[in-house]
Amino acid sequence: MNTENDPYPHSGGMVQISESQVSRAAIAEAAREAKRGAELARKDPKDLSPAEFDELNAILALNNDQYPFAEKFATALGPSRTLQF
Repeated sequence: MNTENDPYPHSGGMVQISESQVSRAAIAEAAREAKRGAELARKDPKDLSPAEFDELNAILALNNDQYPFAEKFATALGPSRTLQF
């Protein structure tokens, strides 16, 4: 990509993919985290213990920009529950 004539000089240019996020190990870890996060997110917020709430918050904070996690989390939660969540 020719970055010298970039019409958006403050953008990062092309999408850059971190190879560490698409390795088999990273995808497996994302699937485990998403499964646990979805289990907690399915519960009624009133039924979550403080420790479970903190765990869910930590899972979402650590994976907020991770594509494999987002895909697995939304799939595990389902479309309507994802929107409700």
